[in-house]
Amino acid sequence: TSVSISVQTLRELGRLQTREGFTILGAAVIDDILGLIVLSIVLGLELGQGGGALGIVMLLVKVLLFFGLAVFLGRVLVPGVLQFASRMGVTVPVLTAGIVIALLYSAGAELMGMAGIVGAYVAGLMIGMTSFGHEVFEGLEHVGYSFFIPFFFVNIGVTADVRGLTGSLVVFTLLALILAVLSKVIGCGAGAYISGLTAQESLGVGVGMVARGEVALIVASIGLSSGLITEDLFTSMVIIAIATTVVTPPLLRIVMKR
Repeated sequence: TSVSISVQTLRELGRLQTREGFTILGAAVIDDILGLIVLSIVLGLELGQGGGALGIVMLLVKVLLFFGLAVFLGRVLVPGVLQFASRMGVTVPVLTAGIVIALLYSAGAELMGMAGIVGAYVAGLMIGMTSFGHEVFEGLEHVGYSFFIPFFFVNIGVTADVRGLTGSLVVFTLLALILAVLSKVIGCGAGAYISGLTAQESLGVGVGMVARGEVALIVASIGLSSGLITEDLFTSMVIIAIATTVVTPPLLRIVMKR
């Protein structure tokens, strides 16, 4: 994942437990949430749920209602469900309950006209705030890395066709890559500086936020399957996600080298 790349680099540099390290971790979560909200709005508008100003307002109300209800249930019910599951005499009850919660949240997001990843992501945040968060994470890590994650990346690789990158699309990809880097360095760096970090720390935050990883690939996949982008544009997005993830560690080392 994109944030784990930055975290690992910061840890190796001994800069994880610093103001810029904590800022990158927090901003990465908020960045994903905002991106998923935008995805939900775009999907709703493009798939016929937002006709005119009234449709847009209704869509925004549904998005806010889902997030409000999801957080409320996550704070009130999820801890109790996991606690009840932990007392059941069956195999990996807490992990099973966590997966069921994630699937229910995903289904709820789909019913509200949003992508399933939005619900799953919020479910992960809610479970992570409980005392069972680490247990669920460890179990999902084994399941994910041994089965689902390899298939996901293979599917991304098979779908992306670099042979379609010719002429103007190559230029577009290069320009988009440059903008992807500069927008994070300048935008996140400026925000950090305004918030009280030093110029050096702000530059570190900007560089640490450059990487796009799993969420960008999932969003691109949803856009392709929904007919919002073409296969050529999908390939371009995949290249940008990979390139930004690859350049982040060396850039971080340069910026944070004492």
